[in-house]
Formats: sequence, structure tokens, C-alpha cells
Amino acid sequence: MTRLAAALVVLVSLAAAEADAAVTKFDGTYEGTMIAQSASGASHAMGEGACSDRLTRTISIADGNVTLVYNPESNIVLKGTIAENGLFAGEADRKSTPSTGYEWTLKMSGSVAGGYLSGQVWAKTCGYRIQMRKAP
Repeated sequence: MTRLAAALVVLVSLAAAEADAAVTKFDGTYEGTMIAQSASGASHAMGEGACSDRLTRTISIADGNVTLVYNPESNIVLKGTIAENGLFAGEADRKSTPSTGYEWTLKMSGSVAGGYLSGQVWAKTCGYRIQMRKAP
């Protein structure tokens, strides 16, 4: 192996290690509240009890992956990725209601900075503002 090739291998290895370290700097469990919101006030679904006013949840971040168990009983899980700058986005698998054929999905986005996570989760009928802090 030439010196140039060896130097390139070292540079690529260092760059890969640095990229991995940047993505994992947000790893941990974030605990807090999801507060219902709607651009024009409470939605019809909130009035009927389909959407909760507040949900206590956790978001896990590991190796650049973000996971939120939105509804443990129905196994609705949102999954996404977090960027080096702390911005994240993700969604749940698309679900459908057999009786109506209605399809829906939940999406999330936000950011992590200084041990705090903030963002939003939204679907057609429910929307939530997320406020969480990294667990010790």
C-alpha cells in the first residue's frame, strides 16, 4: 500500500468515527408531556375524546434513531432519524380503518438542544406539542 493510500484510509476512518460520534451525542431517553393543540382550537376529535389533552410519554434516541411509542395499547410507534444539528423527523407506519377504508399516519418533527427536546406530533385529527427533558 502506498503512503497516499494509507493516508486516505486513515482520513476516511477518522471521518467515519467523527460522524458516528456526532450522531450519538443525543442518545438517551427524553421524558415529558405531549400537549394537545390545534391551529383553530380544539378539534372535533378532541371534543369526542379521540385525542387526549395531555400524554406523558418518552422518546428514545440511540445511534441516530428516534423512537416514540405513541400508543402502547395499539402498538403505534413513530420512528425517525436525528441529524448532527439535533433536528429530527419521523413517522409511524400507515394505518387503515377496515370499516371505512380511511388511511392515516402520524408524523413528528423537532429538535434537541442542551438536554431538552421540543417538537410536534400530528395526524389528521390530533396534534401535540412536545416538551421533554433528557432523563439522568
